[in-house]
Amino acid sequence: MATPFDSGGLTRTFFRPDSAEPPRDFLARHELPIPEHRSYLGLSMAVLFDKPGDYFEGTDPLWPGPIRLTGGDQRRWTHEVRIPDRVFVRGSHLQAVFSPRARVAADPEVEGLFQWCAREGVDRILFDTPRENDFEALRQECLAYIHRKLY
Repeated sequence: MATPFDSGGLTRTFFRPDSAEPPRDFLARHELPIPEHRSYLGLSMAVLFDKPGDYFEGTDPLWPGPIRLTGGDQRRWTHEVRIPDRVFVRGSHLQAVFSPRARVAADPEVEGLFQWCAREGVDRILFDTPRENDFEALRQECLAYIHRKLY
């Protein structure tokens, strides 16, 4: 299932139009199956943002949109996909793998994935982080990658 917002923000960060509605109910009301979600994501990017790059850059949308979440940060409009099972990563659909350099050096499974990627022609992006699992460093690397590939 997918939602047009980060579900974690419902309990801590975002303001819902009806604060009396429990977060779980709000989430359930806005869940979409993956195929329909892709269409909704495309419409959101076309209608809510001046240009598609604004979504990736974290620029506020032109208006809150039909869900009317407010508060928080860009996770309020970041589309989230939740897959309740283990996802097989190694396949022809994989474009790129990102990892902190220290994680690849310390984790044999991640190192093995990077070796597989090298053999299969999958882009491998190593980066340094000020802290372990630093989301901002990952975000910056992802944005730089998208810019290189799309622009």
